[in-house]
Amino acid sequence: MKYFNKIIAAVVLLWIFLASLSSGMLYSNNLNEADKGCKIDINRINVLISNGTKVEDINMADMKYVTKIEELVLPCLNEELSEFFKGKDVPRNLGYTIQPIFAKDNISGYLRFTYYSGNGSTLLYSILILNLSLLIMALLIIITLFFIKNSILKPFNEIVHLPYELSKGHLKMEIKENKNRFFGKFLWGLDLLRESLETHKKREMQLEKEKKTLILSISHDIKTPLSTIKLYSKAIYDNLYESGESKAKAARQIEQKADQIESFVEAIIATSTENLLEIQVNMGEFYLKTLINQLCKTYADKLKLIRTEFYIDHFEDVLLKGDIERLIEVFENIIENAIKYGDGKYIRITFADEDYCKLITVTNSGRPIPGTEFVHMFESFWRGANSHDKNGSGLGLYICKEIMKKMDGNIFAANTDDSMNFTVVVKYS
Repeated sequence: MKYFNKIIAAVVLLWIFLASLSSGMLYSNNLNEADKGCKIDINRINVLISNGTKVEDINMADMKYVTKIEELVLPCLNEELSEFFKGKDVPRNLGYTIQPIFAKDNISGYLRFTYYSGNGSTLLYSILILNLSLLIMALLIIITLFFIKNSILKPFNEIVHLPYELSKGHLKMEIKENKNRFFGKFLWGLDLLRESLETHKKREMQLEKEKKTLILSISHDIKTPLSTIKLYSKAIYDNLYESGESKAKAARQIEQKADQIESFVEAIIATSTENLLEIQVNMGEFYLKTLINQLCKTYADKLKLIRTEFYIDHFEDVLLKGDIERLIEVFENIIENAIKYGDGKYIRITFADEDYCKLITVTNSGRPIPGTEFVHMFESFWRGANSHDKNGSGLGLYICKEIMKKMDGNIFAANTDDSMNFTVVVKYS
């Protein structure tokens, strides 16, 4: 802010400098012009007088700068001579100059030329208009700078620390509402982000608590069948059982306890998956064009940089039902998979209609997933044979499936010899 105040002060100083410089230059130029014009008129008058023309016969209308010629003949009184040289009766806005008259190398009198000196009302009016124009321009610049300072820089300076505080996890701080046209919506969005982060933080803490409780509980429950398995396996190893029937019974106990441990592990996986997929869907209405524009905004430049052609077929804008934010998440997951597992030649989005639903298909070139793996594609933690050298958790498509279920839609996959297709089914509003 101090730097901005210096800019305003610099504008004021610049205006003072320009006003002084321009006024001085205008005044100086006007004086020089008047001085040159006056000398030309006096020379013309001297030529006329030298040719015998009397002073009273000279037509002053022909002169541009000299307005009057007065003659003082010598001898005269000293008082008259003094008043003549002091410019008696010459108006203040005019200048004058005096030249001697010679007769046979002796001064016989004097001529006084009264002329326009260039500092009249016209010059003052021009300087006034110039300075007024510069003042108006300076005021407009200063008003604009003060507007930027008070409406943009000052509010921004008050909220510049908020993202830093959020990054530190200070989610309890209050974000005051602001009606500022530039930052009101930003603050509103920042407050929503704070509330969302706080909700997620509470949810994560609760999940962490539940997870630890579950692990402790199951760990305790697993100890019993484990100790039984160890006991029976040691007995078999030490040949403590004399009959084959006793050995078979022990083996059966080991199998049952192993099944019990397996059920505990399945419970852990199921509980972890359920907690992971506590996805909230806010059902509403949105236009197809809004969805496609957001995808273009996200991926057009990105795909261009990696030299992957991005095609979007013609479509009619229709009103759809669902959560557009979650739907964008679904398509981002599909397109990221297309980038990761495709051959990078092209990605195409096509459209179709079926049973009051809009079918949006994302097709990418490259080697498709084998048909034998399709049955597992939307399972949690499953990864295909083509993903051994790719990073991932195996949850992306599973999450997409769950999101579409909650939006009363669907997602399915298909393939051709050289491409992979994912179709998302969204209902009309």
